[in-house]
Amino acid sequence: MKRRIFFFLGFVLPVLFGFLIFSGFFQNYQNEPDFPLGKATITIDARKITGEVNRNIFGTTMSEPRSVSGKRDDLSNFELRGLLNELKPPFMNISNTSGGIPFFPEGTGPYEKRMTHEQILERMNFTSDPEGKIFYEKIKNEPKLKEPPDYNIDDILQYFESLDVKPGIAMRIPTIFTLLGGESKGKLNLDPKTGSDLVHYLNDPATTQLGKLRAKNGHPVPYNVKYFVLGNEMWNTVLGNGLSYEQVTSQHVAFAKAMKAADPTIKIGFNLADDSLPHEFFKPSFLELERTKTGFDFNDQILSRIKGYFDFVTYHIYADLGTEGEGRDPARLTPGEWKLMMAQTYFYEKYKGYERRLEIAKKYNPNVEVVNDEYSGPLANLGGALFAADHIMHLLEKNYDGFGGYWNSGMFESFTRFGLIQVPDEAHSQYFVRPAYYTLQLFNKYFGDQTVETKVSSDTFDLTSTETVHLTFPREKIPSIKAIASISENSLSLFVLNRATNQDIETTIDIQGFPSVGNGTVYTLDGPSLNATNEEAPDTVKIKESSFVGSSPKFVYTFKKHSLTVLKFEK
Repeated sequence: MKRRIFFFLGFVLPVLFGFLIFSGFFQNYQNEPDFPLGKATITIDARKITGEVNRNIFGTTMSEPRSVSGKRDDLSNFELRGLLNELKPPFMNISNTSGGIPFFPEGTGPYEKRMTHEQILERMNFTSDPEGKIFYEKIKNEPKLKEPPDYNIDDILQYFESLDVKPGIAMRIPTIFTLLGGESKGKLNLDPKTGSDLVHYLNDPATTQLGKLRAKNGHPVPYNVKYFVLGNEMWNTVLGNGLSYEQVTSQHVAFAKAMKAADPTIKIGFNLADDSLPHEFFKPSFLELERTKTGFDFNDQILSRIKGYFDFVTYHIYADLGTEGEGRDPARLTPGEWKLMMAQTYFYEKYKGYERRLEIAKKYNPNVEVVNDEYSGPLANLGGALFAADHIMHLLEKNYDGFGGYWNSGMFESFTRFGLIQVPDEAHSQYFVRPAYYTLQLFNKYFGDQTVETKVSSDTFDLTSTETVHLTFPREKIPSIKAIASISENSLSLFVLNRATNQDIETTIDIQGFPSVGNGTVYTLDGPSLNATNEEAPDTVKIKESSFVGSSPKFVYTFKKHSLTVLKFEK
């Protein structure tokens, strides 16, 4: 989730005052900018297909389904359903369903007949672990212990199936119970049968024992879930809480064998630590820490032991914050820090972060898929939404496999710093959307089925701040404009990110191989500042729509500072 990787981590539409100035050109004028206009050129050749679009990377991640209000009423809320139907997430990565507890068939069925938390802990032999015994003494008088978890597998999957667009599903499941996400020293091995039973329940025909149980619970047809991640952010427990490589990997192999025996067509994944920036970026003081030294070997230690028992690997990629690190309020980043935030995807591209991730996994599985199942920028503000846009473009350019997941959907829990959707809580009376919701909505609605050749030449900006809590980035010139174009049947869409924090960019756009540019529609995600959020006023950051007229494949458009703009054309 928001935990950092062990060594560093891991709209105001431009106002159109003029129309066609002469054949083939038009210009949208704005109020006098604070800085001279920057310049850029985007050249598109719609005849040159560069890739098929994997729409599953436009997905999100669902945090543990715990009710904020204390009532089991979240899934019935029409506002939440409406927002999810607007977003249309094509993929949902379900994080440790029911709080990370293992699957038991007795946890299915009507709510009042399901296993309680206390019964689940008993089945797990929870108090056999010394840390588990200590923890149980603390919670044994809690009323919730006598109740079932708020939601189970059927609740969640059938809810997603009821949406207008049924998302694909990946599941994280625990192999070692580490007490609330690895933040304690508990390390209770779970029974691999909990993994194989889950696969049987999800994917068996209705003729087997667990298939019949699923049918009895209202779902005769198999759910057909194919992606399973075993464990989550295990570097926290290995490097910080004394869990051994041997325990982690032996449990992974045991679960993988049992689950593949239940359904050989499923895919098994492991979440690796993101060691994909050059080590010379790390501060000497950080490199000297024992945890850091050990951490650099984490991925090799894991993959060498589970070779033959993984099909994909996942990574979590977060923008590293300023010099105060995770304790820093992201709503108060300085202009210099924002420049560095907006440059971080560029550094991943230049220093071949994806290639580094792929290289280490291919050492142990030549056919491995590389998945990015968690990413987020500087959180629930406009800057975070633009970081997400930059990152999605990066995933598209690298043809990422499997699925992608913005952390997180926000649909069950209220996070002040994360999430696409804010749920009602003590501070908010109703659901509303955070800025990154609009980023994913734009890609889901308007990105095409194939990417086409897109070349960009852009003015750059200089970094004024290069340090984060763990890193010192090189003082490089960062291209202000990033763009990617796609086609789908009779339409072409151009996504343009202006990374510049203080400068509008006048851009000459040349579209070749598309019969007629003609009239276009503009969608712009923008706000008053990169720190802007929707917490106090829900419409502070939003999408604005307009149109323009152009009769030539070559025209000029000015992209506003810190904005994401989509230009969409029909044949």
